[in-house]
Amino acid sequence: MVAWDSLKYFRIALRLQQSQKPHQFRLIHLHHATTTKHVTGNHRIKEYKDIFYPNTSDYELELWDTKPLRKNMTISFSDILESHVKPGFALLPLESKHEETLPESEIPRYCIGELNTKKVYETKISKGKGRGSREFHFKIDVDSGHFAHSLFKSYHILSRKTARSPIEIHIHYPIKRLKVSPGPSLENVQRRKDQIAKHEQEFKEKIYGALHLWPETILRAMPEGTAITIAPVANKDEVCWVMDLGGKDKNQLFEKNRKLHQDMYEDGTGMPDKETRKRVKQDLRDVRLVVRSDLEAKRKREAKELKKQSEDSSTEDLDEEDEKLAKSVKNNSSFQGVRRSISGETSFESLTSRVDFNDIIKSTDNPALISLKKMVKIKMSLKGTMGLLHDCDFEGLGSIDCQKVYAVALLLVRQRVKELEDEQLNGTLKVQEENKMILERTKDLYHDHPDVKQLNEEIKRRLDTDLARAKRKNDDKIRIELRKMNKRRQKLMENLGPNEKRELLKFEGGWSQFMYQLKKKPKPGYTWLSRGSSTE
Repeated sequence: MVAWDSLKYFRIALRLQQSQKPHQFRLIHLHHATTTKHVTGNHRIKEYKDIFYPNTSDYELELWDTKPLRKNMTISFSDILESHVKPGFALLPLESKHEETLPESEIPRYCIGELNTKKVYETKISKGKGRGSREFHFKIDVDSGHFAHSLFKSYHILSRKTARSPIEIHIHYPIKRLKVSPGPSLENVQRRKDQIAKHEQEFKEKIYGALHLWPETILRAMPEGTAITIAPVANKDEVCWVMDLGGKDKNQLFEKNRKLHQDMYEDGTGMPDKETRKRVKQDLRDVRLVVRSDLEAKRKREAKELKKQSEDSSTEDLDEEDEKLAKSVKNNSSFQGVRRSISGETSFESLTSRVDFNDIIKSTDNPALISLKKMVKIKMSLKGTMGLLHDCDFEGLGSIDCQKVYAVALLLVRQRVKELEDEQLNGTLKVQEENKMILERTKDLYHDHPDVKQLNEEIKRRLDTDLARAKRKNDDKIRIELRKMNKRRQKLMENLGPNEKRELLKFEGGWSQFMYQLKKKPKPGYTWLSRGSSTE
């Protein structure tokens, strides 16, 4: 016996194509699409066109009795609707178990089924999936029992006094999915076009041939006074309409919403269909990869040129002692005060004695100041703010020397905050620069396409979404960093005396950096205890 794992690896080794699930398409809610005032998410309404059924006198059928099974008559469809189909009585297809015992016939066989109008259909009053209506979905080859039970439920939903809602009917005849080889090819595209053209012809034949699923047939079986409030409309896969008991005609609302999306589509501001969006997404991904590689190469060239210029530029002459100190700062491994107690000439005291407040304020190129900044930054990163304070107390620094160390620490905090703000701005500018290059390169990408304006608008919409996402991520990152910097500053200030704190605040010039609130502020006029209750 072969193990399951070996079969799995055998399949992978042979690269056998696994069966893929068909694409899922979202159905329209016709009643909601007609009555909604929101534009977003309602773009599929433009796909539904008016459909008109042929004359009922052009069709005939065989009327059968089921108990006992016998043929009653051959009658025209118009006579059936006028004489036999009425409230509580529906036209049902002959059940399959009876059809199998009968010879084949070109004329469809039907029977009249009575709906149980006396037995009240009781169900839980819950929110329906139709978003304002109760939906019933049928395929062309719907079973007679399921169809009769659905009509029974529809009859009682329309006739009851409480929890009554409109009925929305959907008749489905979806196009079959082709089993094609992976990857685009000219043969697959042509086969798909031929299949779509064939399906358009079959769709109307199947819809018109299912006489029991005609809107007029179902309408006559409903309670007296029921009317079609939204006329039948169809796309390439289904027909749907809405009916209600004494309902208001809503065809004008449907036309208004459909025209709105058609105009948006023609102007290039509407939502394209799913296949078009998928194509634009893939094209945009390919262009973005090329743009990012070009930008990365450009940044590397600029960094290389900048490094070369800095190396060629002349530096200020340093004395022998300052040069030794600068070399010790450059090499962290040889610097004595980085990872252990500071002693000797590389202590805080030896550095602060060579630095004055004027150097700290102006951030001069004093090597001792550079060394001090390096030491403070390393101490704060390795041991935190409290580790820095412990080292200052351990060395027994004087008040002035401690103030210098604190001033350098505060300066580093403010410098980091400034870097975060620049990073926030430059991060957004980086995405904007990338989007600008993408727009330039995709300007003529769809010049041969009939909907070139709409495709370009779709690219702009996706780029705006990417920009907003990048900005949101940067804001979240910087919010956390700013909180950390603010807490670090507070710890530094809490360990100072009143006079020292006053002097450092003068040196710092006030804390003008913005900080995010940890708690949300309540809206004016409302309290947190009760939503919607006014405080006035």
